Amino acid sequence: MPTDRPPNHSPEQVEYRRRQEERAKRRKKRQMQKLMFLGACLVAVIVLVVAIVLVVRAIIKPAPRETRADTSVSTVSGTGPEADYPMAADPNAWNLVLINAQNPMPDGFSPELSEYVQNGVTYYFDARMLPELERMVTDCNTVEGHSLHVLVAAPGADRQNARYTGLIEAFRAQGHDEAEAEQMAREVEPPYGYSDHQTCLAVDFGTAEVTDTTQAFAETPEYAWLMANAPEYGFILRFPQSKSAITGITYQPYHFRYVGVEDARIIMQAGICLEEYVAQQPMAPPVVSDEVVSSSLPQDAAA
Repeated sequence: MPTDRPPNHSPEQVEYRRRQEERAKRRKKRQMQKLMFLGACLVAVIVLVVAIVLVVRAIIKPAPRETRADTSVSTVSGTGPEADYPMAADPNAWNLVLINAQNPMPDGFSPELSEYVQNGVTYYFDARMLPELERMVTDCNTVEGHSLHVLVAAPGADRQNARYTGLIEAFRAQGHDEAEAEQMAREVEPPYGYSDHQTCLAVDFGTAEVTDTTQAFAETPEYAWLMANAPEYGFILRFPQSKSAITGITYQPYHFRYVGVEDARIIMQAGICLEEYVAQQPMAPPVVSDEVVSSSLPQDAAA
């Protein structure tokens, strides 16, 4: 008849089972110890590798990364607030021609000119830059409310000198003596042969509201557009307000000059003027001769 009592085991069987259980526990303990040892070894190896990398980095400095040589500009020490400023690789390039008080227009200077007709008036510019000028004016005027247009291009000798002498008379009428009036006029509109306009790469702009070359142009949206976009067409602000001591010309927000896209980007980004870019040191203005510099530029070019 079956009962609920556990079966009887002999002492030998009980002892055998106890020993089996102890062996299993010891095996499991050894396995755990082995796993813990391997884990500790792995951690130690990782820590050692990290320590070696840090020590090597501290001892051996990486060589400076090689940079691509800039073939367009170099850097020279400046004398103004900037410690250094970029310098043109080829200051004698046609698009960087410099005509100012220290660099009068050479005899026989004769770039190929093209006509720019605006509202029935013909203006003359260097043929190499005219497509970019036309594109810039067109793109500016696609903005609603903009009315950018040309006021001055490359005046002939008669027109240029008339502007210069007219300024002298205006300054004399304000009470300045002859020498002062001439100096002040040269800082606004130099006589023929000493003006940036004789490069045939310069342009004075106006708008529907600003119809003369005045500093009021700086308050127009067209001026803001030019300052943001002109370098992409190769143009720079030729006479910045902070560079009058170097250029010898007063601030002219309406006067822009073609120098080429790459050079324009460099000049405008660096905040320098053309004289600095072609590494011309500022000099005292020379005495301007009354003799007109010879040139084959058209004498009837629109002012």
